[in-house]
Order: sequence, then structure tokens, then C-alpha cells
Amino acid sequence: MAVLLIDVTDAVVAELVTGLAASAFSRSFEPYRIFDAMFELTDSDLHVEVMPAGIEIDAAARDAFAYDVSVDVFIRQKIQRTGEQEDNEIEGLLELEEEIARYLTADDANTLTGKRLASMAAAVSSGHAEIRVPYIPRHLREWRQFTGIVTATYQVFQ
Repeated sequence: MAVLLIDVTDAVVAELVTGLAASAFSRSFEPYRIFDAMFELTDSDLHVEVMPAGIEIDAAARDAFAYDVSVDVFIRQKIQRTGEQEDNEIEGLLELEEEIARYLTADDANTLTGKRLASMAAAVSSGHAEIRVPYIPRHLREWRQFTGIVTATYQVFQ
């Protein structure tokens, strides 16, 4: 059984992999799906995790529905430096957040309909991505960990 929320989440992971291959991001990472990203990391690697966030369903016609499917992209990494170097490390992660948000929103074909997910043609970006949480101050204080969240929403009609 296919679950639309998971299908869109996996399609966003695939889209990020495509972006990496096209050098769309300033840093290298391996995106993957996850169901819980609110824990302390045990390594210093950059983690880009895509998590199902929510779904809104509206009737579009007698036998059709319009779905707004949201996914959260978590950017997480342990901060290894202090002082000005720490600031530079955090600024680099904030830059990556913006790159991911722009990439997931960009309209490749100038159709003004938003970006289509290559592995799921029925899913079209709403043309809006939000850096919902630039970083979680508590994670920085308690775990010395950067945790930022980008939310992207895709429209699917079925």
C-alpha cells in the first residue's frame, strides 16, 4: 500500500540527491528519510534528514482530492569550534538551509506552477518553502548541535 506522505518524502530525498549531483549546494551530504530528528547526534557528520510533516486533504471534484503534503528537512551537525570559528560554522549551515529552501521551491521550467519532483511527477511545489526554524538555540546550548528546519509543501491531485 502506497502512503502519499511517505511517497512525497522519499521523492524529496531523491530530489536532494539530484541537486547534489548538479552541484546545487555549497556542502556535500547524504539525505535520508527519518521519523524523529529531535535527538542529540553522536558524530560530527552533516545530517540532512527528510521527515513527513503533515497533509491537508480537500475535495477537488466528485471523485478527486487535492492534497497539500508537507515535509520537513532537518539540517543537523555538531558544532566543533568556538568563538568566531563557531559563528562561521553556523553561518555556513544557515547558508545551506537557504540553498535547500530555494532548490525545493525553484521552478525549473518557468511555468509558474512550482518545481515538480522528478521521481513523482504528480507532486508540484506550492512555490513556497519556509525556513521554519533557522536553528534551535537550546540544541546549541545543551548539545553544541545545530538543528535547523526547512518545510516544503507539495500539491498532489488524485
